[in-house]
Amino acid sequence: MKLLLPLGLLGLLGIIILILIYLLKPNYQQRVISSTYVWKLSLKYKRKRIPISILRSLLILLCQILIITACAFILADPVIREEVPEVGQERVVVIDGSAGMRTKYENKTRFELAVERAQEIAKQTADEGGVFTAILANPQANYLVERSGAENYDTVSQKLAELLGEEGNADDDKCSYEEGDIAGAVSLADRILMQNPAAEVTLITGTSYVGMDITDGKLKVENVSREGEWNAAILNAGAELVENYYKFWADISVYRSDGGGMNFLVRCMVKGANYYINSEGETVGPDGSPLVGNSYDTELTPTSVDGDLQMTSPSIFVGQSGDVVHVEWDTSDSENGNIYSYDSVWIHIDDGVQDSFDADNNFFLDGGMKQSVRIQYASSKPNIFFAGFFMGIRDTLRNRWTIDYDEVRNGASPEMEGYDFYVFERTMPATLPTDGVVLLVNPDKVPENLTGITLGDRITTEDPNGFLLAAGEPHPITQYITPENLPATAYRRILTYDGYTPLLFCGGDPVLLVRNEMNAKVAILCVETDFSMAGITYDFPMLMLNMFNYFVPSTVSQYLYEVGDTAALSARGPELTVSGGGQETTVDSFPQDYKFTRPGEYTLQQRISPEKAPIVENVFVKVSSKESDLFREEELRVKLSYQASTESSDYALLLYFASVLVGLLFLEWLLHSREGGL
Repeated sequence: MKLLLPLGLLGLLGIIILILIYLLKPNYQQRVISSTYVWKLSLKYKRKRIPISILRSLLILLCQILIITACAFILADPVIREEVPEVGQERVVVIDGSAGMRTKYENKTRFELAVERAQEIAKQTADEGGVFTAILANPQANYLVERSGAENYDTVSQKLAELLGEEGNADDDKCSYEEGDIAGAVSLADRILMQNPAAEVTLITGTSYVGMDITDGKLKVENVSREGEWNAAILNAGAELVENYYKFWADISVYRSDGGGMNFLVRCMVKGANYYINSEGETVGPDGSPLVGNSYDTELTPTSVDGDLQMTSPSIFVGQSGDVVHVEWDTSDSENGNIYSYDSVWIHIDDGVQDSFDADNNFFLDGGMKQSVRIQYASSKPNIFFAGFFMGIRDTLRNRWTIDYDEVRNGASPEMEGYDFYVFERTMPATLPTDGVVLLVNPDKVPENLTGITLGDRITTEDPNGFLLAAGEPHPITQYITPENLPATAYRRILTYDGYTPLLFCGGDPVLLVRNEMNAKVAILCVETDFSMAGITYDFPMLMLNMFNYFVPSTVSQYLYEVGDTAALSARGPELTVSGGGQETTVDSFPQDYKFTRPGEYTLQQRISPEKAPIVENVFVKVSSKESDLFREEELRVKLSYQASTESSDYALLLYFASVLVGLLFLEWLLHSREGGL
């Protein structure tokens, strides 16, 4: 038991005063009584009551002493402290595992220095017989070791050593290329503080963190950045089509501990550049010399840096640390040739520039590896709505697709192979192609190799508004459309449709069927589509766009990602291989989420069929621009539990002493009340 207000025990002096009162209290006086009988009777009672009277008086005195004692202890505020095992010094270390910790200077990264420092703290704690905790602030903070005693030092040392690779470098799985969850790691450290508020917490990082708990000295921050570190970074880059010629650009910056700027080389390499023919009818390269073909691999010279012309050198000057310089390579201004298409662009900081952080020295732009789709439309009575739709998406989706649209004209026979999307309207072929998606519109017969389908009569109506369509089960092809806005003047009944999913109905009969299997990608639309409403409503082109995206999905929705981003992968073939970042993964179920954990160029490859060449696409994954700033200052908004009241673990005794006091007062009153009755 511990007394929070020991001066309250001065109340025990009341016991001395009580005893003095009893000592100075006058005795009873003897008196002569005339009646011998009464005297003898009183003596008789006196002999019987004296022992009881003495006992009662002693009990009353004892109660009064205990009452004074209880009052004194109440004034002293007694508590019982929670029993905590006796341990030595307890220390908690948080190791920053973000991309910036890969900064390398004098053959050592910041992450290596942080691990070495953590090992020193662990050794010191073990020597003192203390308790040690290590937390890694990766994208998802986690404990490496939690409250490990000195007897487990070998295990702790091994866990810390495992953070580094075989050659002592930062392990890719431990020090990430993403931002570290510093706030989450500090929250894990806070759990230790809730158990032991006296524990010391140290954050080992390369970032200058500020915050209330840091400035108050409750969270110690050790910055392992060093003088001499610096970084030249490509923060972002892109390509723009200007008057049918490409302009490439990049945002460049430099970060130095002394705040200064510097001059360094930035190169822009174009692979597969295609030039227009010059005025003499020759295809020329950037030096003006004729090309054998129209494709050329070349290095461009910057045409402007933040608006100023700089034609003589690819060298870029950044004036102050943290300044962002906008660099352009505008081929439409080139005197020697204008690039109108390209396969890829590699913008990079020259290899001779030995900066401390190389994860942001390269940028890749994919320009010529988009998916290619060949579409063939064949009809005995061509429908302008289909031609308009396919030519429209060819222009709209040109950033993701290369779409070639061919229309069979003048009664020519359609091709039965070599296309990715076949549309047959009214007149059906004898057999269906087997190497692509097939859309049958208003079919008049069933091709021989189309199994599971039986057609019935053609149904017409005299209603000038035509038939109204209705939707079946929700499906990606019918999303965002209102079937009632697709009136049909006629439709053909489908009697059987084994293996197909009905999506639209007319008069209770299915009129849109879909089958999407690896060897059977077929859609059947049994309505006549040459109605005037279809051309002016939103729903018909949306239906066709949904069908195109469903059967011919884009592999990815974009070609530029940041480390830590997740891409929803789709494929036209049975599987997709993702290669990049030193890894290769095969995906065989779609859609599938894929997280990019390392920067660089990734190759996505899929094969639709053995007869067709594989589809190859490239995406680029960059590190966060925030991680490129090696000397940034951030505010860490954390509130540690070191200020938690220690009374929360104590057991207060005031209520119990007050209860005893009330009981003693009642007992004293009871003894006094019985005194006069005996």
